[in-house]
Amino acid sequence: LDAGGKTIFEKRHKTDGLDRVVAATLSKDRLYVLLGAKKGERNSGRIESFDGKGEKQKFAVTFDGERNVFPQDMMMSGDQMLVALWEKNNKNDKDNLSVLKRVSLSGKIISEREYLPGVPNRIRSLSRITGGGVLAVGDIERPGGIQAGWV
Repeated sequence: LDAGGKTIFEKRHKTDGLDRVVAATLSKDRLYVLLGAKKGERNSGRIESFDGKGEKQKFAVTFDGERNVFPQDMMMSGDQMLVALWEKNNKNDKDNLSVLKRVSLSGKIISEREYLPGVPNRIRSLSRITGGGVLAVGDIERPGGIQAGWV
């Protein structure tokens, strides 16, 4: 959309296993889209890239592993992307945690950090704050199954 809300262009792309589109972020010349995918009982996440005309680029980062992966949010952080994922053991609902991954614009996973393993929690959103820091908002399950929010 332009500043007046008029559609500049619209593109449609086939995406195998698409479950939901979660977030998008812009670099200087690319649009990166974080999406959730599902194949059978397995959930995973993926980042796909598009040029300024909406054409899909040969770039994809897949987040998949032993646990089900549910993408939550994504943002630019300098010349990298910061991606929040929620990972869950599909045999035990209480075995879940948040993971933050730094991903280069070329698609390489630079770093990964788990948050509060052993305590059910989820990062829901990320945003930039003054001074270059990142604000994360989420929820955590307290004893007795009580949900609490955190910042």
